[in-house]
Amino acid sequence: MSRLRQLAGQTVIYGLTSILGKFINYLLTPLLTGVFEPEAYGVQSVLYSYIAIALALLTFGMETAMFRYSGMEHADKRKVFATAQNFVTLVSAIFLVSVFIFAQPIAGVLGYPKHTDYVILFSLIIFLDALSSVPLAKLREENRPGMFTLISILNILINFGLVLFFLVYCRGLYMKGGEESLGILAKIYDHDKGVAYIFIANIVASAVKFAMLLPVVFRYGMRSDPALLRQMLVYAIPLAIGALAYIINEKADLIFLKQLLPASEGDEQAGIYGACYKLAILLTIFIQAFRYAAEPFFFGMHKDTDTRHTLALVMDYFVWFCLFIFLVVALYVDVFKWIFLRDEAYWSGIDIVPVLLIANLYNGIYQNLSMWYKLSGKTLYGMYFSITGAAFTIMLNLAFIPIWGFRGSAWATLICYAGMSGISYIVGQKFYPVPYRFGRMHQYILGCIVFYGLTRFIPADRPFIYYFTATAGIIAYVFWVVRNEKTLQALIGKIVNK
Repeated sequence: MSRLRQLAGQTVIYGLTSILGKFINYLLTPLLTGVFEPEAYGVQSVLYSYIAIALALLTFGMETAMFRYSGMEHADKRKVFATAQNFVTLVSAIFLVSVFIFAQPIAGVLGYPKHTDYVILFSLIIFLDALSSVPLAKLREENRPGMFTLISILNILINFGLVLFFLVYCRGLYMKGGEESLGILAKIYDHDKGVAYIFIANIVASAVKFAMLLPVVFRYGMRSDPALLRQMLVYAIPLAIGALAYIINEKADLIFLKQLLPASEGDEQAGIYGACYKLAILLTIFIQAFRYAAEPFFFGMHKDTDTRHTLALVMDYFVWFCLFIFLVVALYVDVFKWIFLRDEAYWSGIDIVPVLLIANLYNGIYQNLSMWYKLSGKTLYGMYFSITGAAFTIMLNLAFIPIWGFRGSAWATLICYAGMSGISYIVGQKFYPVPYRFGRMHQYILGCIVFYGLTRFIPADRPFIYYFTATAGIIAYVFWVVRNEKTLQALIGKIVNK
């Protein structure tokens, strides 16, 4: 239980980082959906999908490789860090130069031939964030959540502040009296640039983040070890391919909406889909915070005899809490949409939110299950699973989007993540058996889905009855879990009596 409390504590710390950072960042959602129509909002949603895919390529699994090789006996941590950082820096520099040279054809391929400025701007974001990835991972490895939190929150605050400056203050002045009302600000604000200011704000914030991480880079030196790099690449290549495929699972839907539908319709549907996806914020935050804490935690205890039991126990707690979040968001989605989606043009996609929440739940389950091949060194399986998932994502989006649009993307996401978690569980039990309670887990999942479905039959003109039932259901779920799970009762008892 002491180890579980340690993981819970780290999850809370990283969770506070994610919660505060994501909360500030997601405050942009009502702002952006109020300023931009779905079509314009879709442009930045699609381009950020490309950014995520490019980052998976450039970081090349080096964060996990660093955890692996730094944790070995007699490891030279300085050399491991420098080797990983130098590799990412070299690859990122080549990428940036290539994009600058071929910006025009790249813009055409992406579907924005008149906006080479978008391509240049988002390539700078990718470059800076890639350079920051390994130093941020080093802070996690060193168990320095305070510095990690400071850098992450400052990054978000700068980004948020600049977006407010450009899209609220400068735009407000322009809307009142045109360029004359801007005065000297007319030199830095051009109303026609629109969503480009989202990228500009991000570039400045990412540059400050990397500048704050430079002491970490300099502290560990810059002397690479070619022999060590070869070993790290052998370990990381499957992870990199798997990470790329995994990001395709997460982001390809927006890209396919842009590419498979007529130009304006594609951006519009991508905007609605991307905005509604933001309503899964609470679940996304928890999964991200858990992942930040869990990976170095489990690598640090992989030699313990009770590792497999701990993995199973952590999975139980993870699923219980995710389902609690699912109930809160899904049952109160009409409240969340008023907060986050200020333009009613986005509300046509609100029905996909429960589907995306369950999809993200299975995404989190898969990330938990991924520890078996990372701990056992069988990272090729992670690559196989992610490639399989990516193949299904591509095929399902190609089949569903022309028929159902963004709703097809939502269901493709759910099917993909559920399938990946199932395959990983089956294969993992063969090579690295962990006593997961998959049957029990799915009883809870099915129970929550059934309860949510039943609430849909409550007439819309009876909101009091609906919200009373929803609240009672959430409370009942908590009591159901606590009453039936002895491990949770024991943990609560230890915390209360401590």
